[in-house]
Parts: sequence; C-alpha cells; structure tokens
Amino acid sequence: MELKELQLGQLLIIQIIWGEMELEFHTEPVAHEGNGVIVKPYEHDGHPVEFNIEAKGEIYADLFTDHPVTGERVSWKNVKIETLERDGKIVYLVNTASYNRYAQTDERREHERLLVGQPGQIVNGIGEKPKEIFIHDMSDNGMSFYANDDFKPTSNRVYISFQDSVSKSSFRLKTECQIVYTKKEEDRTFYGCEILNVNHDFLLYGCLKRLRMGKK
Repeated sequence: MELKELQLGQLLIIQIIWGEMELEFHTEPVAHEGNGVIVKPYEHDGHPVEFNIEAKGEIYADLFTDHPVTGERVSWKNVKIETLERDGKIVYLVNTASYNRYAQTDERREHERLLVGQPGQIVNGIGEKPKEIFIHDMSDNGMSFYANDDFKPTSNRVYISFQDSVSKSSFRLKTECQIVYTKKEEDRTFYGCEILNVNHDFLLYGCLKRLRMGKK
C-alpha cells in the first residue's frame, strides 16, 4: 500500500518524535498530490500549527493507519511533512522517499502509563455542571478515571480538568477527551479515554512525571 492509495477521510495517526518525547495526533487525507497525500493539520488553540519535518533529522515523523482491506496496522516511518496553503487553508503534504513508499505492517510506539491519582472534574457538554471524578492514570494520548454512578455521559465527548504539581511546577490541566472504554464496578465506573487535544502543558507534565519516576 502506498501513500497515494490512502482513501479520503481515512483515519490516520501522525507521531512526531524527538528524543524520548513524542506528539501524536489524528488526521485524515483531504487530497492526493503526486506520490504523497494532503492531510488536515494539527491545531492548537483553534489554529493550525506549521510543521516542516524532513525525513531524516533529530525530529522525525511516522504515519500509521489501518489497512482498509486487511485491517492490519501499517506504517510509513520517517515521512516528510511540509506545511502548505491550499484554497486559503493550511494543510500538510506528507510524502516519503521512493525506497520507503510501501507501508510496513507495524504498531505505533506504546505510551507508558503514568499514575496520576488526583481528583478532577468532568463536563459532558456546554452548560452542564461539572461532576467530581478521580483521575487514575494517563499517557501522552490517553487518560483513565473513576466516576460515581451519578455521572451519566450523554455522549462520548467529555471535558476533563485536574490540578497537580511536579518538580516545583504547578499544572492546571484541561482537555477534551473521547470515552473509548467503560467498566462498571461496585459503586463507580472506570472510564478509559483518548485525549483529543494533547497540548504543550500535557506533554510537559508527562515529561516531568517520567523524570520524577526515574529518580525514585
């Protein structure tokens, strides 16, 4: 499978990696261009972020998707990302070297779970009153929490916030999540979520948490 064979609207995951850090986001193809593909950009505070990443360098990018026929997870490693403007909108052109044009069966790098153990709040929609929850753990792209039975989500999209301090730095974290897993327990429910808008604060918080764990 080549990049130019990706279907418009197909779910893609781009993973940008530098050292032990990574930024991962979902996107989708909106057009084809040459042997590459035009995809939607990553947004921060409602604005597209300009990424220009070469195929080889200290910062590199991998692209993942599920094969539309076999369902296998496939990847293109060390892709090139170029920020362009098309029809007045910012997009990314994703391309790869000729020797790397065919996808490989693969799995993206696992995200280490970090124990949080902090109270938090959850809102299920605009105008809803926040409910108290307990944040169990998180990774760079996911979070789990416990909620009492009085929390009845009306949709899978939720807004979660909590506070924590790490290495003399205080964090007030808030993010939009999508519930992907639930497990009922005796008097509460365990929820697993995908974080939809991982931002700089979350990455920094996770980095400092990992550094502190490594010193124990």
